[in-house]
Amino acid sequence: MVLSASSPAALAESGNSYAYVSRQALAAGIGLVLMIFISRIDYHKYKPLYKIAYLGSVGLLALVPIMGTDANGAKRWIDLGPLRIFSTFRNSKNRTHSVFCCIFSRP
Repeated sequence: MVLSASSPAALAESGNSYAYVSRQALAAGIGLVLMIFISRIDYHKYKPLYKIAYLGSVGLLALVPIMGTDANGAKRWIDLGPLRIFSTFRNSKNRTHSVFCCIFSRP
């Protein structure tokens, strides 16, 4: 479905009709490997890191107005610059996960 919808645009933009699909497949492969690796770690070992993750996500949210990229009139993304595979980072998803970890990690 994604290939049939994106192949004309990818062909016009990059000369390769599989450009978007190959990038999505690479991201899915990296995500699958990371998911398997992280799922093998005992989740109790993450508990000491919840404060660092929470403060880091607050810091990244503070950077969005400064370093944010405009998309349809809103700044929600942080541009990662030279990384070609994942060119932008949406910080609100990171914030959601760190808030849940912070709330449920309290004694």
